[in-house]
Amino acid sequence: MNNDPPRQFEPRPPGSGVQSGAAAQVRVLTPAGRGAIAVVEVVGDNAATLVDHWFEGSQPLAEAPIDAIRFGRWRRAEDDAPGEELVVVRTADNRVEVHCHGGVAASAAIMASIESSALAAGDACRTAPHPRLAPTAHLGSELRLALSNAPTERVAGVLLDQLGGALEAALHSVVQLVREGETERAIELIDDLLSRERLGVHLTRPWRVVIAGAPNVGKSSLINALVGYDRAIVFDQPGTTRDVVTAATAIGGWPATLADTAGVRATNDALEAAGVELALATLRSADIVVVAREAATFDSAESITLHDSLLREVSPDAAIVEVATKADLAPAGETIPPTVVATDAPHGVGVPELLAAIERAMGVAEPDHGVAVVIGPWRYDVLRQVRAALANLDVAAAQQAAPALLAPAKP
Repeated sequence: MNNDPPRQFEPRPPGSGVQSGAAAQVRVLTPAGRGAIAVVEVVGDNAATLVDHWFEGSQPLAEAPIDAIRFGRWRRAEDDAPGEELVVVRTADNRVEVHCHGGVAASAAIMASIESSALAAGDACRTAPHPRLAPTAHLGSELRLALSNAPTERVAGVLLDQLGGALEAALHSVVQLVREGETERAIELIDDLLSRERLGVHLTRPWRVVIAGAPNVGKSSLINALVGYDRAIVFDQPGTTRDVVTAATAIGGWPATLADTAGVRATNDALEAAGVELALATLRSADIVVVAREAATFDSAESITLHDSLLREVSPDAAIVEVATKADLAPAGETIPPTVVATDAPHGVGVPELLAAIERAMGVAEPDHGVAVVIGPWRYDVLRQVRAALANLDVAAAQQAAPALLAPAKP
């Protein structure tokens, strides 16, 4: 639903033209912005009559069964030329949906037609804010702050779309559908918003990409190659990296923080042991883990054992990218599985392939213009809470929880 308030028509004594009925309300249900389809909803006792005045179909809507799809044309006001082809559905005795071409122009023209029909019937026409659509200035402020901090053009583009009304329209739609008891439609919209959670969370937080492996396996060379400069110290002595070394970069246009961790091994050195523990803690909070093993010892028992122990530390939600390092030192005939990226980081070999693998592991794509993407991890928790309540047929609990979607950001 867009940000324009619905137009409401208060009945007066009937005049010429369309027959007057009870107060009608017109609103656009689909989000603002470009799209394939826009949906205009007309609600009121005279909804079917108002739409019939403009819709040229096979039979009057008032005679059509509920939920029966009617294909036809929308009559043009200025001449007798054929109007836009569209679909009309009477979803209830007092409710009609007009499915037209997407964007602003088509839906605005239909709303103007309905408005003129109401005026012809002698109904008072006025524009008034819907009580369920109170302004949410704090959401605009939250989006503007996120946009000002956007580290890449790709992130800024998505946030700008949300600031243009896509997010607020979608959240309003969820709240409204829940309040009206439209359970199936609310769940469908919530599932659509949840499908972009990985993207939404990382519009305001970079992806955490952690490079892990045994000591001296080439992790520091990898991070230096990925960011394009010497961020980490490279030395052939195991245990060189004691702390977590990070670098900010962008992969596929999405912001990422690369972390080079201490090599994981059993050690009696207290300082190195502390580095290993810090590496494991960093591993547990990663979004993507790049597990590095030397190509020459890729299938050795020791390498496989360490690999499996590292994977046990990784969050179930994290993605894994497998890398074979020092591919130039692998003996002739050594076979690296096709799912593993073979690299020779100091010479740039395999680096583009590794970047592409990390981008695939992100599992996100830039959404179409006008598609809502929720920001704020806590909003996703609210969406799941509302969906669970609806799935359990606890509409009251869903109605109580849903307004939090439009509340100010949590600290």
